[in-house]
Amino acid sequence: MWKVYGISKTRYQVNDGKSNCLVDMQTNECSCKQWTNSGLPCGHVIAVSKENGIDNCAELAKQWFTMASYTSTYAEETTFVGDVCNWVIPENYQVLLPPTTNKRNAGRPKKTSRIPSQGERVKIRVCRRCGADDHQSIHCRVSMTSTKSYFFPTCDLKQA
Repeated sequence: MWKVYGISKTRYQVNDGKSNCLVDMQTNECSCKQWTNSGLPCGHVIAVSKENGIDNCAELAKQWFTMASYTSTYAEETTFVGDVCNWVIPENYQVLLPPTTNKRNAGRPKKTSRIPSQGERVKIRVCRRCGADDHQSIHCRVSMTSTKSYFFPTCDLKQA
């Protein structure tokens, strides 16, 4: 359902219903930056490739996703480093701690208390089990068979 408009032989404009993206097939770039960042073709690139009759979009993936690159990465023999307890640590080894960040969260801080409006009464929360106003039902120590009594009608509803 995406619309592909050809600008030149290698550049295309793709409208995905939300935004317009520019795809350059020569430089392997899309203006959404997903193809550049991940290495895998985004939906805009796939729409352009379908328009051009390219059935296998795996060819558009970056070089590091190829099987040759994968096998060459693990071609060399790796050595076992042993148990951490047996590692020899140099004496001039310096422990580096992560940097402390005293950065505040973004945005305006939440206001924890507010002044009630004129005529507004403060609502006192009470426990639904026992009716006390110093806690809520989550923290209530009264058993589930509470002291509340429920009203059941004693008259026959069919007569009424």
